[in-house]
Amino acid sequence: MKAKQLILLFLLALCGCSDYYPKPKGFLRVDATEAFQPIDSLSFACFSTAAGVEVFPEKTSGGEAWINLRYPFYHAELYGTYHSFSNKDGLARLSNDFYDLLDRTAGAEKLYYARYDDSLRATYGYLYWSDAPIPSPVQFFVTDSLNRFFRGAVYFSDSLSREMQAPYSRALSDEMMRLIETFNWK
Repeated sequence: MKAKQLILLFLLALCGCSDYYPKPKGFLRVDATEAFQPIDSLSFACFSTAAGVEVFPEKTSGGEAWINLRYPFYHAELYGTYHSFSNKDGLARLSNDFYDLLDRTAGAEKLYYARYDDSLRATYGYLYWSDAPIPSPVQFFVTDSLNRFFRGAVYFSDSLSREMQAPYSRALSDEMMRLIETFNWK
């Protein structure tokens, strides 16, 4: 009798498990960094960025400078270029170059943007980002609109899959906006 009850209980348990539902897809959660470090070793500007960022030495030539920042926790690297210009056409040429490169890297993908204006510190700029898996999903420029221009583009490392780029792109766009907001010309 006891064996029959156990078999019946086992069969009922099997029948109760017939409704299988697949688990919904999960989304990667990328938290914004809370700790910041000042970057003040540059010849043209200073700003704050997330703690733990690796700063590569600045390279300069004439009125240009290049800086690389590696964000190991985002699997990304920021390539920044500074230009100084003296004529009226300098800003137009540099901003046109920025938008040409933005068009080439983003293509037909949807771009989001944020504008930044701070007349007290003479800092103006635009930040562009995309959730699409494009080579450089976060790009920005900062200028004083008189004779200085800084452009930044974020590229992911090869180890990051295309599916994981969207949450990292959103977190990096917040990080780059923080960089723009703390940007001070020297």
